[in-house]
Amino acid sequence: MTEGAECDDYQAVVDALLELKLERLNPPMEGSDLLLGVGETQSIEATVVAENCRECRARIRFDDAHFEMIAGGRDLALGSGTFERNVEWRLRARSPGQKLSIEISASEGGAAHFVMLPARIHPMPKIED
Repeated sequence: MTEGAECDDYQAVVDALLELKLERLNPPMEGSDLLLGVGETQSIEATVVAENCRECRARIRFDDAHFEMIAGGRDLALGSGTFERNVEWRLRARSPGQKLSIEISASEGGAAHFVMLPARIHPMPKIED
């Protein structure tokens, strides 16, 4: 690769714009946490807005002992270029836990945007009043 080509690659990365927007949680947060009972499901929808991005990805991370993935993928390739893509995940609460978190991110190369969702899982599904 020539020196000029290296500069062009750097410029392309500098001009990239990446944004992650949390769109919908079902059920919604209760206070500052996602609150679920064992067996209940949590849907998470987000939008990734990219401009001049290369090899953009959306990822979700969570503790497998407490959650299981029932829809979506842990590491989604979104492609390159300029776009707006919706991503969705659906998780099921497996076992009780306090001070848990679900982390979603959008990344291009080493640059990433994160959203951390604190969560608690109770032994039994919550009962509506």
